[in-house]
Amino acid sequence: MNCSRAQVTSSMLGATLALLLAACGVQIQDAAQPLPSGAIPGVIGTPKSSPADTVAARRGLWFAKEGGLVPVPATYPTPPTASGVLDALATGPTATELADGLRTIATEPLTLDSMISLIAADDPSTVPAESRGAQIAVGSSFTSLPAADQLLLLGQVVLSLSDAGWKRVQFFDETGSQLSVPLPDGRVLTGNAKASDFASLIL
Repeated sequence: MNCSRAQVTSSMLGATLALLLAACGVQIQDAAQPLPSGAIPGVIGTPKSSPADTVAARRGLWFAKEGGLVPVPATYPTPPTASGVLDALATGPTATELADGLRTIATEPLTLDSMISLIAADDPSTVPAESRGAQIAVGSSFTSLPAADQLLLLGQVVLSLSDAGWKRVQFFDETGSQLSVPLPDGRVLTGNAKASDFASLIL
C-alpha cells in the first residue's frame, strides 16, 4: 500500500503524542466519559445568599389599579412584622407608582375607629409560614367604602400579609365578632382568608 509523505508524518506524530501522554500518566480512553460533578469550577448555578439577605427580605406589597391589584417590591426587616406590612400599605405607593396609576385603599391612620388595625399575629420566629395567621379588626369607616373598594382593601391586606409570611387572615368587626368577608366571585367567607381567595383580582 502506498502512503503519502503527509500521511506517514501524521501517523508518526500521533504515535509520538500517544507515547508522551502515556508516559505522563494520562489515561487514554476509547470513548468519551462524563465529567464528575464539580470538576469544572465556576459553573453557573444558584447564587449563594449574601450577608444582606439575612438583614432584610424582599416581598410583595399590593396596591390597587384599575379595579384590580398589582404587586410592587417591598423590603421589611427580618423577621417581618404584620404591623409593618399594614404601615407600608398605609404609607401608600411611591410618586413613581402613583404616576403609574397605583393607589392604596388603606389610608392613614390605620386605627380601629378608622379603617383597619392589627389585633394579633403569630410570631414568625416560632410559627412556620404555612400555619401562620393574623387577626385584623375592621373599623366603622370600612363600611362607608364602596363595595368594590371594600373588596380591594381586603385583598390588599390578605395578599400583602401572605407575601410577608402570614398565610391565614381573619377579620373581625368592632364588637369582636368574626366578619363575613366578601370574595371576588360573590361568595362570602366566614373563616380564614387566603391569597388564593383573591387571586382573580390580580392584574
